Amino acid sequence: MLNAALIMEMLWFSRNKFLHEGEPVVASDLQNSLSRRFSEHSTAWLQQNSRLALCWVPPEPSFMKINFDVAICQIGSHIAVSCRDFSSSLCTVYVKQVKAMDPLLREAMATARAVEIGLEKHWPRVIFKTDSKLLWEDITNLQRSPCWKIEDLVTSLRTVFKAQSAWAIHWVLHKLNQQAHLLAHRAARCSISGVIDSICILFNILFCDSAFLPG
Repeated sequence: MLNAALIMEMLWFSRNKFLHEGEPVVASDLQNSLSRRFSEHSTAWLQQNSRLALCWVPPEPSFMKINFDVAICQIGSHIAVSCRDFSSSLCTVYVKQVKAMDPLLREAMATARAVEIGLEKHWPRVIFKTDSKLLWEDITNLQRSPCWKIEDLVTSLRTVFKAQSAWAIHWVLHKLNQQAHLLAHRAARCSISGVIDSICILFNILFCDSAFLPG
């Protein structure tokens, strides 16, 4: 399709140059120009598709998407929960310091808080995103015995997801969980806890994983 569009454009342009300016048409020049432009357009599309693939994607209408993560600093660990809707609007941000040394336990506590927020808000359709593959497998694989450190939390989380038929939890790459990650680090550095108004969030965090930054 791209090649056909470029050929039609090039033929029309060459025709006009010949009719109005008397410029001769050289087939080899047209072929070289076509090859070069096809390569340039293809590269641009691949770069754009790659950029979109590495960006946060809004959920379907009527759904909420909740990302969460944990950051560690000298004074302790902080969890962050980021809740956005299908229009990419940041609806709720929650951060909190947690007293847990084990990384998996910290991730489980962040998941539990994210689920609690979904229940408190009475959101009927929610997609939860975690970059902890081990925790995600513990929650979704009902035949698997979770680590004893998080067994009680995983059992509770499984019960909630079973009761909420339109809820789901998915694993994502760390680079696709950037907003929650940056929020957790910001909260850890500044010792912040509680609900944060979106107008108080730094621009580079607010739009860190957007496909297109506002002008």
